Amino acid sequence: MIKKNQTLKLEVKMENITIFNGLSKTVIKKLKEKLEQKIYKEREIICNEGDFTSEFYLIRSGTVDIIKMEAKIAELKAGSSFGEMSLIDEEARDATVIAKEITRVFVLKKEDLEELHKEDVESYIIIMKNISRDLTDKLRVINARLRRMWNSYLEVLNESEV
Repeated sequence: MIKKNQTLKLEVKMENITIFNGLSKTVIKKLKEKLEQKIYKEREIICNEGDFTSEFYLIRSGTVDIIKMEAKIAELKAGSSFGEMSLIDEEARDATVIAKEITRVFVLKKEDLEELHKEDVESYIIIMKNISRDLTDKLRVINARLRRMWNSYLEVLNESEV
């Protein structure tokens, strides 16, 4: 992994990132200063299922695969994010994330978000509400996928009974 710890000019507008919607320009500027850029090579692991880490990732460029129990369950591209749950709880990572190509990410650490909580509770609440909405949207997609799989299973079961 290649790291750059300098303050960076973001290509992706933070206002367009779901969890930062509704924040003031001042707060967004503070968060930009806290973001760390990391660059991952093709097939490099960003985080492992079962790891106890507390970072939120925003994909600046590139593509990642989300792997659960050795099966690819999703692919995320530039502008997408992952790791929201690690900002909320102390649980292990639910999936492994692997760079599909050279991938640049911005990383927000849980401790930086907790620092914001101490300094600006209102902005912290906005971020937490946005995370809740984002996770709810992702859960709805998963539920729809499960529903389709269940219906397909029932169709196969019904056909085998005929």
